[in-house]
Amino acid sequence: MKSTIKILGIIALVAVIGFGMIACEGPMGPDGLKGDQGQQGDKGDKGDPGTGGGVSCNGTWSVLLPLTVGKPDCTEAGVTVMVCDCGEEHTRIVVAAALGHDFSLWEQTSAPSFLSAGVETEKCSVCNAMGTNTKAGAQLPITSTSQFATVVSEAPANTATTPYTLIVNINDLGGNGGSNGSIGHTLTNNLTKFVNLDMSGSSFSIISEHDFYNTSTGEAALNLINITLPNTVTTIEEYALISTGLTSLTIPASVTGIGRSGINSNSIISVTFAVGSNISEENFGSHQDGDMYMDDLRTKYLAIGGGAGVYTRENATSWTWTKQ
Repeated sequence: MKSTIKILGIIALVAVIGFGMIACEGPMGPDGLKGDQGQQGDKGDKGDPGTGGGVSCNGTWSVLLPLTVGKPDCTEAGVTVMVCDCGEEHTRIVVAAALGHDFSLWEQTSAPSFLSAGVETEKCSVCNAMGTNTKAGAQLPITSTSQFATVVSEAPANTATTPYTLIVNINDLGGNGGSNGSIGHTLTNNLTKFVNLDMSGSSFSIISEHDFYNTSTGEAALNLINITLPNTVTTIEEYALISTGLTSLTIPASVTGIGRSGINSNSIISVTFAVGSNISEENFGSHQDGDMYMDDLRTKYLAIGGGAGVYTRENATSWTWTKQ
């Protein structure tokens, strides 16, 4: 942006000192219009400056001082104004692209943790600008419910717009939300810690009733913003994901059963059934269970043309779902 402003300023300055801003790219036609790619009729009286392509000038271009802005640097293009000795009052702008930073000696400034990947920093050898990357090591996975509890409880409070992304590789959720030490219990006891759970590397097969709801306190895991389920999950029991903070959910093709209100999180407005999804009518919580939220979603999924795909509703209060 700065380079663009710089170039425009130079063009304006050249115009002020009296040089025509026509690139020396071809002679004028009878009406002062330049011919297409150098094709034109007999040269007539010089009219208004023309536009378009033309034959390159055979004159010698030289730097027009004092309007040489300088060489390119790491972030700014170099700009030079030149004038032709062909006898015409023509100028042109020569732009050299920015060179980019020279980062050659990276140093690790933070090690990988359960909350983030490791970070390296480096100072540009040309302009001293600082750069960072995350090549210092991948984020560490959480491999037990007790480790999950420690990480979440020790993490600083955050917001729903800046959730932590945690990689959780476990073989069970440790019980429902009322069970001390379970995933759901940890979340409902730390409602100021908002998280995305990447559980794609886990191996549990069932999300049980109230796994993310603490029946002892009545607290729901409203701080669960996103969850990536593993392809080992086969069953989402009734009330399994009730009242979380999820706005979207992808159900793996491995899931063959969803219980009453199994995914009844009022904030969800998008549900994706993965390619290959095949949940039967008897294994998908029905309207007879009184779940009007899931009723239309179930109907659309089981209808001809339903099945795998993305289903959305207009907002969190709408009961009407549409397959995209």
